[in-house]
Amino acid sequence: PEASTAIQAWPLQRPSLPASQLTPRPRLSTSKRSPRSRLLPSLSRGSDRTSTMETSFYYATDEKQLCFKLREKVTTSFNVELKAKGWFNPSTGGLVYRAHAKKNFLVGQEDKDAGSKPLTLGLGAAVMSDSTEPVLVASVKKQMSLLEGPNTVVSAKAEVDASVKGGNALKDRVSLKLSHKAMNFTKRQDLKLAAGLDVEGCASGKPKPMPRLQIRENNWAANYRWNKVFFTYDL
Repeated sequence: PEASTAIQAWPLQRPSLPASQLTPRPRLSTSKRSPRSRLLPSLSRGSDRTSTMETSFYYATDEKQLCFKLREKVTTSFNVELKAKGWFNPSTGGLVYRAHAKKNFLVGQEDKDAGSKPLTLGLGAAVMSDSTEPVLVASVKKQMSLLEGPNTVVSAKAEVDASVKGGNALKDRVSLKLSHKAMNFTKRQDLKLAAGLDVEGCASGKPKPMPRLQIRENNWAANYRWNKVFFTYDL
């Protein structure tokens, strides 16, 4: 009976064999490889390459128009970070974007179980929709866990854009955020709460602090940042 059952699982009829002589079908690999890795073979070497892509609906209460928000980030095994994000408004055809390529230098080790990340220093170049010329980018960021486990963390990041010709600071921003994840908040939903502060204009001597808040479940998120309220839904 066992042999008969096993043979029926094959799509083609085969002669009956004793169960001891049946050869199991080879298991197919379940590993996934992004098609983009074939386009960037020189950036795909090594096992530490990571890639994330996010697409979402974006609705801001001040503009009252539905937009598409796109974000993609690739980090190679050489700690080169390629990141692009943009907002596309199908009603007006407007596109706002920013993309950068940075070489990151890590100080310390990452502890994924605790939620802490090493101090990261980045240096590279960026292009954006509101500038006709590329800019130099320097950044520093750090994330550490406040409680046991990775669910409650505090993160800090500072970034400066400088002109390619003179090296003068064009724009700077500092961000500090405290976030907490409530796993299995309901039977089918996780919940994330975040609060913090964004500061612009520190290099000019006229810092402008702005609070930031976020309530997020699996796909939906309500945000207050940059002095406006907006909602996102991940696709």
